Amino acid sequence: MAKRATATPIEAEEQRVLARERSTTRRAAHESEKAKQQQTVAYKTTRLQKTVKQKQTVMKRKPNQDAKVDWPKPVDMDRKTNCLKNFIQHMSMDSLAESVCGICNVRRFKRDLRHVPLSKIPSIELLKIHPDLHNMIPKIQEINSFNSNESNVQSSTNNQSFTCINGMFFYEAGLYKTVDRKKRSLIHCGVCTECWSALTKEKLPKFSATNKVWMGDIPQQLQGLTIPEQRLIALYRHNSCIVKLHSPFHSTSTAQSALKGNCISFPQDVINIATTLPLELDDLCDSLKIIFVGSRMP
Repeated sequence: MAKRATATPIEAEEQRVLARERSTTRRAAHESEKAKQQQTVAYKTTRLQKTVKQKQTVMKRKPNQDAKVDWPKPVDMDRKTNCLKNFIQHMSMDSLAESVCGICNVRRFKRDLRHVPLSKIPSIELLKIHPDLHNMIPKIQEINSFNSNESNVQSSTNNQSFTCINGMFFYEAGLYKTVDRKKRSLIHCGVCTECWSALTKEKLPKFSATNKVWMGDIPQQLQGLTIPEQRLIALYRHNSCIVKLHSPFHSTSTAQSALKGNCISFPQDVINIATTLPLELDDLCDSLKIIFVGSRMP
C-alpha cells in the first residue's frame, strides 16, 4: 500500500494562495461577462424603447387610415377649361396683332402700344424736325409745308412713310384717325413704351428720326420681292425661312399669320458674289424648302 504524499507547510500555503488567485480570476471573468451581458440587454432595451416611441409618434401624426389621400389631386374640369380659354385668348389674332410706333417706326405688339391723341403726347415739342433732317430725308420740306395742321394729314396724297404735323415728325404707319362724340376728326398715335418713357422724362426717343436715326424708305422697285429675289441681293443670307401655308377657306379671324424670320445670318462678300449672280437653282434649293401640312397634296 502506497503512502500518501504529504506537503510541507510552505508548499501547502503556496497551493492555498494559488487556489485563491484562480478563484479570484474566475470570479472576475464571470463578473465581466455578466456586466457585458447587462450592457447588451440595456442597449437592446434602449433601442426597443426608442423604436416604440418613434412608432407612437408616427401613429399620432398619421392621418386616419380610412381617409383616402390622392396625390397629386386630379385637375378639375373648370381649371382645364380656364387654361384652354387663356391659351386660345393669348394665341388669338387680336392678342398677336402688331402695330408700328408712330415715333420710332419699330414694330411692336399692339397691346404694348399706347394709343393716344397727338395732344396727349408728353413733350411733343421734342419731335420737331431737326435742321439736319432737311438734307437727310427727301421731300421733308414739301410734306411739312403741306401738313401744317392735323386736318390736312392725308395718307393718300403722301407716298412717303412719314408725315409732318405742326412741324412734328411722325411715321404714317403709326397714325390713325378717329371721330369723337362731337364728330370731330382726331389723329391718334401709337407710342411704344421706350418712346413714351423718354418723352415723359423730356428726352429724345432713342430711335426717333428727330434723333437723326433714319433708315429710309424701301424703293418701289424693291417692294414686294419674293424670297428668292430677296436672296439674290441680300447682304446677309439667312439659313432658313419659315412660312406657314394655310387654306384660303379659313376665316381671317381665326387663321394665324405667316411666320417669317432669320435664324442665323452670315455676312457675304458682295464684290465677289456679284460675279456669280444670278444664283443657280441648286444653290437656292439648299436652303429654300416648302412643307405642306394637310391630309392631301394641295
